[in-house]
Amino acid sequence: MLPNQTQSAPLERLQPLTLDRFQLVQLLGTSESAFDRARRKLEDNHFPLKLPGMHKWSRPAVVAWIKASGNKDLMHRILIGEPLDDVVESEEVDIPGIPEDLANRYGGDAA
Repeated sequence: MLPNQTQSAPLERLQPLTLDRFQLVQLLGTSESAFDRARRKLEDNHFPLKLPGMHKWSRPAVVAWIKASGNKDLMHRILIGEPLDDVVESEEVDIPGIPEDLANRYGGDAA
C-alpha cells in the first residue's frame, strides 16, 4: 500500500430494498401456501402490505415487522431509526427462531 492510500472497508453485500413473493416466504421461513393461509391474519397484525403498483414488499418494513413481532409502535421506531435498547440494528436479517414463532402464532399446524 502506498503511504497516502487508506485501506477501504470491505464492500458489504447489498440487498435489494424489495422482496418478491418467493424471497418473502424464504425470509419468513414458510411456504407460499402457508403464507397465503395466514396473510389476512398477518396483515391484521400490521404485517406490511404489498407496495402500491407492485407485486413486492418492502424488505426494511418486513424485517422491522419480524423484529417487532407485529408490534406497530416498535416497528415504526425501528423503521425511522429511533434508538431502542432491546432491538438489534435494522440491517441484520438473520433472526433465529422467529419463523417458527410466527408459524405458531399465525400459521397454525400445517400437518
